[in-house]
Amino acid sequence: MVAHKSHFWCIIAGGTLVGNTSSLSVSNLPSHCHLLNTQPRTTSPTFHDQTQLWANENENENDDGGNTIQMPVRSDPVVLLSSSDENTQKLGIAAIVGGLTAGTFVSGQILNYLEVVLPTSLYDPFYTVLPVIVGTLISAAGVAHFAIEDTFTSLVPPRGTWGGLWQVPAPGAEQLGLTYEQYHSYWTGIAEIGGGILLIMGRFGFIVPSIQIPAALLFLLVAAVTPANTYMFTHDPDVPRIPPLPYPWGHAARGTLQVLLLAVFWKWANMP
Repeated sequence: MVAHKSHFWCIIAGGTLVGNTSSLSVSNLPSHCHLLNTQPRTTSPTFHDQTQLWANENENENDDGGNTIQMPVRSDPVVLLSSSDENTQKLGIAAIVGGLTAGTFVSGQILNYLEVVLPTSLYDPFYTVLPVIVGTLISAAGVAHFAIEDTFTSLVPPRGTWGGLWQVPAPGAEQLGLTYEQYHSYWTGIAEIGGGILLIMGRFGFIVPSIQIPAALLFLLVAAVTPANTYMFTHDPDVPRIPPLPYPWGHAARGTLQVLLLAVFWKWANMP
C-alpha cells in the first residue's frame, strides 16, 4: 500500500512539473521516484525498405492459437512491369500474350498426343467426367463474383493500364449505377455461371446437344478474363482474401493453369 502511495505522489509531482516547464528537472522530483528514466530520450528519423515493411506485416499475422503465420512476402514494386515506362509495358504485354498463345498451342498438341497414345478407357474421362467437374467449378467461380464482390472487382484492370493500352469500355455502366470494376466483374460472373451450366448440360445432351458449343464460348470467356490474371502479375494488387502470390513463380504457375484451361476448352470445341 505504501508503494502504491509513493507511485501516486510521483505522478502528482510529474504533473506539477509539466505545468511549470521552467522547473522541469529530474532533481525537482522526490528521490524515491527511482522508476523514472533519467536518461535523455533522443529520436532520429528511420527509413525503412518498403518490401521489408510488407515482410514484417506478414510475419506478425497470428492465428487464433497465437502462432505466427508465415505469409508470402509481397513483391518489390521495382520488379513489376507496372513500374516500367509506357513503351516497355506495352512490349511486356505483347510478350505475355505471345507466351500465353504459344503455351495454349503447345498444351493442345500435348492433349492430342495423349489421346493417341493412351488407351481409350484412360482418356475417355477427359470427355465424360472432366466437363462436369470444370462446369461446376466455373459456375461456382461465377457465383463468387457476387458473393465476395470486392475480391473480383480488385482484379479488374483500370482503364489506361499498361501504358494506356487497356481501353476496354463499360457501356451502360453509369445508367446501371455500376462502377467500371463492378460492370466487368458482374458480366463475367454471369457468363461463367451460364457457361458452366451449359457445359454440364452439353455433357448429358440435355437441350444442348454436346459440349462443343459451350466449350467454344468458355474458351472465348477465359481469353476475355485473361487480362485480370495478367494484371495480377504486372501490378500485384492488394486483393481481399487472396494472399500475394510468390513472385514470379506463383504467377507462372497461375499462367500455366490458364493455358491448360484454354487448351482443354479448345480441344473440347474441336472434338470429333
